[in-house]
Amino acid sequence: MNWVKQKIRKWLGSTNIVRESDSINARGLNFTIYGARGGKIIECRRYNQKLDRSDNILYIIHDNQDLGAEVGKIITMEALQGQV
Repeated sequence: MNWVKQKIRKWLGSTNIVRESDSINARGLNFTIYGARGGKIIECRRYNQKLDRSDNILYIIHDNQDLGAEVGKIITMEALQGQV
C-alpha cells in the first residue's frame, strides 16, 4: 500500500498543474483526477470480479485543501475497502 502512496505523491509532485484529466491505474484501482471550479474531483474505479461489475465512487477536494494529502487519504480508504 505504501508504494501506491509514493507513486501518487511522485506523480502529483511532478507537475504543479493537474491537467483536465489525469489517470493512474494501480492493482485494480483506477484513479482519475478532474479539474473543477473550486477544486478537483477524484473518481475511483475498481472492478469486482465476484460480482462482475465496476464500482465507482467520487471524492471532492476543495482548492483550500492539500491535494497530495487528500489523495493519500483516499488511497488509504480505497485500499482498506478492497481488503474487506
